[in-house]
Amino acid sequence: MTAPFSDFAQIGEADLESALKGQDVVFSALGATGFHDQKKFIDASIRAGVKRFIPPEFSSNTYSDAFIQLVPLVQQKTVVLEYLSSKESEGLTWTDITRSHHRVPRLRHCVLYCNHLDGSDKAFTPINEKQLGDAVVAVLNIDHANANQCLDVTSVETSQKEILGALEEAISSKWAVSSTSTDAEVSVAIKKLCTGDINGVLTLVRGTRYANIPGLRASYAKDEMLANISLGFRNKM
Repeated sequence: MTAPFSDFAQIGEADLESALKGQDVVFSALGATGFHDQKKFIDASIRAGVKRFIPPEFSSNTYSDAFIQLVPLVQQKTVVLEYLSSKESEGLTWTDITRSHHRVPRLRHCVLYCNHLDGSDKAFTPINEKQLGDAVVAVLNIDHANANQCLDVTSVETSQKEILGALEEAISSKWAVSSTSTDAEVSVAIKKLCTGDINGVLTLVRGTRYANIPGLRASYAKDEMLANISLGFRNKM
């Protein structure tokens, strides 16, 4: 459902409840600037009789303390999940299918340059857009089995080095590789944020995928229990 509002922060409680009336599922896709509005959406969903609420995760592993330390902003997502859990007795179920890692990167420009972080051999597990969509559909089709759960799904386990090798083989050409470190990237990110440049957050998030920081749990194939099989994915990992 798409609410007829351009600024969610300005929606009155009665208007929001009215917009959600008759909906079985609320799929929240609010970005970082809307995290603080999630509780309002959850409460309105309960009053409107919504059966299932899917929060806007679709990011790195927000159950990782190391990730939260690197990107403190995402702690708000954990707060949302805790709030959803506290509302289960009021009839609203939820499914967190957003612990999926960043999507498989796509090349939009043919630029033979690659900036590798911390040696480029850290394994991580991205998910492609189709399989992410399949996960959402599967959750709604078999909702009796995944209510009030966090589901981890992924498409492949890989690394920066492996992706680079595949690209170089595909185009029969070498890329110019520049190396950097987590400490250097974090320093740059903080400087950006101090000047009001929101791109600093993207720099930090990049570190959650590639950095050699203990406890990031970036490879779901190794660090988490995947839901691929229960959701009927062909790719079992």
